[in-house]
Parts: sequence; structure tokens; C-alpha cells
Amino acid sequence: MEESLLESRKQSEKKQRVTWGGFGQEMKRIIHIALPMMLVTASQYLLQVVTIMMVGHLNDDLYLSAAALAISLATVTGFSLLMGMASGLETICGQAYGAQQYKKIGVQTYTAIFSLICVCVPLTLLWISMEKILVFIGQNPLIAHEAGKFIIWLLPALFANAVLGPVVRYFQMQSLLLPMLISSCVTLCIHIPLCWALVFKTGLNNVGGALAMSISIWLNVIFLVLYMRYSPACAKTRTPISMELFQGIWEFFRFAVPSAVMMCLEWWSFELLILLSGLLPNPQLETSVLSICLNTISTLYAIPFGIAAAASTRISNELGGGNPHAARVAVLAAMSFAVMDTAIVSGTVFACRHVFGYVFSNEKQVVDYVTVMAPLVCISVILDSIQGVLAGIARGCGWQHIGVYVNLGAFYLCGIPASASLAFLAKLGGKGLWIGIQVGAFVQCVLFSTITICINWEQQSNTVSGQKSMEENLLEKHVKERVTWRVYNEEMRRICHIAGPMVAVVASQYLLQVVSTMIVGHVGELYLSSAALAISLAGVTGFSLLMGMASGLETTCGQAYGAEQYEKIGMQTYTAIFSLTLVCLPLSLLWINMEKLLIFIGQDPLISHEAGKFTIWLLPALFAYAILQPLVRYFQIQSLLLPMLASSCITFCIHVPLCWALVFKTRLNNVGGALAVSISIWLNVIFLGLYMRYSSACAKTRAPISMELFKGIWEFFRFAIPSAVMICLEWWSYELLVLLSGLLPNPQLETSVLSVCLNTIATLYTIPFGIGAAASTRISNELGAGNSHAARVAVNEKEVVDYVTVMAPLVCISVILDSMQGVLTGIARGCGWQHLGVYVNLGAFYLFGIPIAALLAFLVGLGGKGLWIGIQGGAFVQTVLLSVITGCINWKMQAIKARKRLFDGQFSADNIVV
Repeated sequence: MEESLLESRKQSEKKQRVTWGGFGQEMKRIIHIALPMMLVTASQYLLQVVTIMMVGHLNDDLYLSAAALAISLATVTGFSLLMGMASGLETICGQAYGAQQYKKIGVQTYTAIFSLICVCVPLTLLWISMEKILVFIGQNPLIAHEAGKFIIWLLPALFANAVLGPVVRYFQMQSLLLPMLISSCVTLCIHIPLCWALVFKTGLNNVGGALAMSISIWLNVIFLVLYMRYSPACAKTRTPISMELFQGIWEFFRFAVPSAVMMCLEWWSFELLILLSGLLPNPQLETSVLSICLNTISTLYAIPFGIAAAASTRISNELGGGNPHAARVAVLAAMSFAVMDTAIVSGTVFACRHVFGYVFSNEKQVVDYVTVMAPLVCISVILDSIQGVLAGIARGCGWQHIGVYVNLGAFYLCGIPASASLAFLAKLGGKGLWIGIQVGAFVQCVLFSTITICINWEQQSNTVSGQKSMEENLLEKHVKERVTWRVYNEEMRRICHIAGPMVAVVASQYLLQVVSTMIVGHVGELYLSSAALAISLAGVTGFSLLMGMASGLETTCGQAYGAEQYEKIGMQTYTAIFSLTLVCLPLSLLWINMEKLLIFIGQDPLISHEAGKFTIWLLPALFAYAILQPLVRYFQIQSLLLPMLASSCITFCIHVPLCWALVFKTRLNNVGGALAVSISIWLNVIFLGLYMRYSSACAKTRAPISMELFKGIWEFFRFAIPSAVMICLEWWSYELLVLLSGLLPNPQLETSVLSVCLNTIATLYTIPFGIGAAASTRISNELGAGNSHAARVAVNEKEVVDYVTVMAPLVCISVILDSMQGVLTGIARGCGWQHLGVYVNLGAFYLFGIPIAALLAFLVGLGGKGLWIGIQGGAFVQTVLLSVITGCINWKMQAIKARKRLFDGQFSADNIVV
């Protein structure tokens, strides 16, 4: 599993024809990466899900809504930012691995961790003021207060994510999947009893969930870092920490900033739904339901995210190695998995629409509402799967700046306005919010698809073949490049090799929030709605931004890996961590004033108060996320998926009991869920960091921390910003649903139900995200290697429960859309197209999805259901756009540009799409 997935140059020359055999081989490679990444992603995200579940069963919907709000805010203002910035390593480290520049991988990972920790500092200040901010923006004071407490207890998780993100990328780029898988699963196993104990047995109530998250994430970090440090699997990429770390800060930020912007634009659009739900007539209900929906699709997104991670790894590796043919095959294989994911997952969600609401709450009103939202969630799954893989392709190619434009247009010009219009003008409530955001997602998929289709891989390779002074001619001009089943199957194998572990990694990481929301949701409706709002805001103002910026590494590291510039991968990871840590500093200030901000925007005071507390307890998770995301990209680019998988699973296992304990046993209530998230994320960071430091598997890419770390800051931000914008535009559009639900007549119910729906699709999104990660890895690797041809192919309240049951069909729709767009996004990341993803997400979600969601929720009177319908409309647009972009990729030109960037010593955010 931990062997290099790159084809040798001689084999690449013989496989210019895309045959079924070659396709099957690539499918195996994708599966090899995607499956572990799916599990890693799911186990990591389940830390949040478990936390929300525990808090939701506190028999007080205030705790659930506050925890959901706090986690949402933590994700928006911290986790998404760190994850987005860390994803910049998928480009840097992935292509460096493909170029056999192994030491660069380690140095880049250190740089990313350092950078993300610096980013966490301002984010901490933001998180501390989260309660004030929530009250200031009009959130319910009670919810804002609880959310503020919750997010403060998440602060440790913030810093843990700053380490975890780069560490995960470090393992991912080397295909070291087993360590991540084990770490994530173990963390999750620890999190469940820990969260239960902190929530129900310590008197912490909801904040116990936040504490459990923080502990669990840190456990994951510890596990991975130990493996990185001592395992012989990291020997090639493991480098000593030196001043070279600072030399790569600019390069890291050059990819991390667009990556973060690309990711955060999408992420924030969804989190904005949570905020908007707080303005609906029944804010607790609307926020709770939207929180459930968001947690659902976020959890399910682990699948496309895993595929996207595999795609990003394969693409960046092959591009770095000058193999555009292999990168092209990786795209075809990753998209094939995305289609399969949409059918299976969305169908499952729809079939379970009447019961899955009870996972988050026992209130019948919330469960019924969630059932109504289920079809919209199914649409989200479909769009997420497609765009997730397309985004992975973009990261692998270094297109983060393009992803920024895509997500900006899809979510903020289409999705968010549509959500607001449907929710408030059409009076559809939370349903309108969701419908609008799905419109933005649809636009995003369309834009990403268009960009991917227009890639001219051959032209990229022709440029590389003319550079005799840099490398041997890897591409035969006279060989007829036909996609054969053999080549297709081979790429499918490679995609699976990456996507599987990435799905598990992403799911386990996201499930930290889901578990926290679930646990908090069982404390009461107020806690569920406030927790959903807090998590939404945390995601919008932090997690999505960090995650988006980190995704810029999928381009720089992914293509560097393909070009065998291994040391550059490590250095870029360090740069990303450092850069994202700096980003966390201003975000912390925002989180601290979250309660005031929510009240200011009109959220229910009770919900705003609880959400503000929840967000403050999430502050540690913000800084942890700044480290976690670059680490994830570091591992992803090298296809070192097992370490991420193990770390994520272990963290999740720890998070569940930890969250339960902090919520129910420590009197922390909903903030216990936030604390659990922070702890869990830090655990994940520690695990990955240790593995990166000591494992022989990271020896090639492990670089010493030195002044070189700072040299890559500009390069990192050049890719990280568009990556973050691309991701955050979509993310924020969904989180807006939670905010809009707080403005509905029954805010606690609406927020609680939307929280359930969001958690559902977020969890399911781990599948297409894993596939997208696989696509990003494969494409960036193949382009870095010059293989353009392969790149082408490659809660206890019954009211809440009833509401969730009603929302279930909408959730199924989200699952379908998420599956497609998740893979498409991974493809975009693999190619480095984050800037295109920004436009796609901006148009799909903010020009289409959000306006429709607001219209349906408020004008039509559909409430939370309208919010969900609107957001799914944006997701559909996103999927279409991403599909068009993917179909237009010129793989040879991408491979040439990747090789030129690598051997010229710099990465360019410019891309040619023909």
C-alpha cells in the first residue's frame, strides 16, 4: 500500500493507449488510495458527528442547536480554512513525489504545519469572541451563548487541525494509507466513549463534546506524527526540521491560499445556511434540522473526498513525474467511482430517510423535518461526489485559483442568493435554504466539469518533452494515445488504492463533528441547534478555510511527487502548517466574538449564546486543523494512506466515548462536544506528525525544518488561497443554511433538523471526497511525471426526529450531487485548478443555490426544507460546471506546466485549459 504508485517511465511509454487493461490498473490504484482515504475522512469527520449526536441527546434542543452552530462556525472560520490550506500540499507534495523529490515532501509538510499554526493564532481570537459575534449578527442569544462556550472548548482542536491537515497530506501523497486509517479509526473509537463521558458524566454537557473533539483530534495528530517520525516507510520523505522549513512558506501559501479559498467558498456556503436558519421563525428547529442535514452530507462526503484525494494524489504524482497519459487515465477512473458512489449512497440515504433523524435527536418534530429534507440531501450527495473528484483533479493539476472563481460564482452568485430568497421570500424555511445551496452546487459541478473536459494533456506533455535540459523525453509524440480498457482498469485500481483510505480518513475526521453534534443533540433541542450553528460557523470561518488552503498542497506537492522532487513535498508541508497556523490567529478573534456576531445578524439570542460558547471551546481544534490538513495532503500525495486511515479511525474511536463523557458526565453539556472535537483533532495531528517524523515510509519526503520553509510561503498561498476560496464558497453556502434556519419561525427545530441533514450529507460526502482525493493525487502525480494520457483516464426530541424524517428525501438528493461534485473537485485539485473551482462554487452556490434556498425558506414558507432544496440546486449547477471543466482538460499541457514549475523551482497558479 505504501509503495510508490507511479508508473516507471518505460512503462508509461508503453501505455499511451488507454486500454481496458490499463484503465483497470488505474482503477485499482485509485481504489487502493480512495478506500483508505474514505475511511480516514469519515472517521475524522465522525468526531464532529458523534459530538453532535451526544450533545443532541442531552434532552435540551438548546444544546444541540448551539453545538451544531458552534461546530459550523468552527468549521467555517477554522477547520475549513486549515483543511483548505493544507490541501495545497496535494499539489506541492503530490507532484514532488511524482518527480521523486522526496525530501521536499517532508520539508513542505513542516512548512505547512508551521504556517497553519500561525494561521490559528488570529483564528483563536475570533473563536473567543464567537458568542458576541453571533449575538451581533442576530442569532438567538441563548443559542449564541452556548455556541460561544462550545467553540471555545474547540480551540485545542483548531491547532490540532493545523498539524493534522499537512500530516494527512504527507501520508496521502505517498500513499501511506494504513497509518492514517488506523490512526483515524483508533481516534474515533476513543472519541465515542470519551465524548459520552464528557457530555453526560462530567457535567460539561454540550461543551464536553467540544472537549472530546479537541482531545480526539490531538490524539490523531500524535499517532500520525509518531508514525511519520519513526516509521521506515517515511524514510525517503522524512527530513530533519531546519531553517529550510521557512524557505518554503511562500511556496506553501501560494498553493494553500487558493486551495483554502477554493474549498472554503464551497464549505462556507453550506455553513451560511446554518446562520440563515437561525433567522427563520423557529430557529432552534430549523438550525437543528439543517445541522443534521449538513452533518449527514459532510459525513457521506468522506467517500467522494477519499476518491478526490486518490485522484489528486495520482494526478499530482503523475504530472510531477511527467506522465500526462497516466494522469488522464486517473481522471476517467476517479469519475467512474464517483458515478457508482452517487447511485449507492443516495439510494441508501433515501431508503433510510424515516429513521436516520433519530441518530441525531429524539424529538419527533426534528426527525419529521429531517425526513422531508432527505431527498434534498440525496441531491447533495450526487453533486458532492462529482465536484469532490473534480476538485481533486484541480488540486492535482494546481488549478486552485480556477477553483476559487468556480466556487465563488457557483455558491455566492447563485447558491446563497437562491437559498436566502427561497427561505425568506418564498417562506420555504430550511428547505428553501437547502434547495438554494444545491443550485449552487449544481453550477459548481457544471463549471468544474467544463474545465476538466477542456484540459489539453497532450499539449502539456509536448512542452515538457522539449525541455531536454531538465529531463529525458518521457512522451513519444508518434504513439497513438487511445484509452484502452487495460489502461483504464489499471488507473481504476490506482484510484481505488487512494480513494478507499481517503474516504475513511475524511469520514473519520469529519465524524468527530458529527458525533459531537449527535451527542449534544440528545441533550436537548437548544443544544443541538446551537451546536449545529457553532459547528457551521466554525466550519465557515475556520475549518473550511484551513482545509481549502491546505488543498493547495495537492497541486504543489502532488506534482512535485510525480516529478520525484520528494524533499520539496516535506518542505511544502511545513510551509503550509506554518502558514495555516498564522491564519488561525485572526480567526481565533472572530470565534471568540461569535455570540455577538450571531446576535448582530439576527440569530436567536439563546441559540447564539450556546453557539458562542460551543465555538470558543472549538478554538483548539482550529489550530489542530491547521496542522492536520497539510499533513493529510502530505500523506495523500505520496499515497501513504494507511497511516492516515489508522490515525483517523483511532481518533474517531477515542472521540466517541470522549464526547459522550464530556457532554453527559462533566456537566459541560453542548460545549463538551466542542471540547471533544478539539481533543480528537489534536490527537489525529499528533498521530500523523509522529508517523511523518519517524516512519521510514516518509524518509524520501521528510525534510528538516529550516529557513527554506519561509521561502515557500508565497508559493503555498498562491495555490492555497484559490483552493480555499473554491472549497469555502461551497462550504459556506451550506453553512448559510444553518444561519438562515435560525431566522425561521421555529429556529431551534429548523436549525436542529438542518444540522442533522448537513451532518448526514457531510458524512456521506467522505466517499466522493475520497475518490476526489484519489483523482487529485493520481492526476497531480501523472502530470508532474509528464503522463498526460494517464491523467485523462485517471438528539432525544421527537419533533426534531419527525422533521428529519421529512427532510430525508432531500438528503438523498444531496448525497447524489455530493458524490459527483466531490470527485470532480478532487480532479480539479489534482490539476491545480482551484481558481476555476472558486468561480464554479461562487456561481453555483451564491448566484444560484443560496438565493433559491432563502427564497424557498422565507418567501415560499418551506422553512428548512426550502433551504435544503435551494442548496441542492446550487450543488447540481456545481456538478454540471465541474463536469464540463474536467472534460476540457488538456492533459499534456498540464503535465508540461507541472514539470516546468517543478524544475524551475517554482509553481505557477496559471493553467491552460483547452
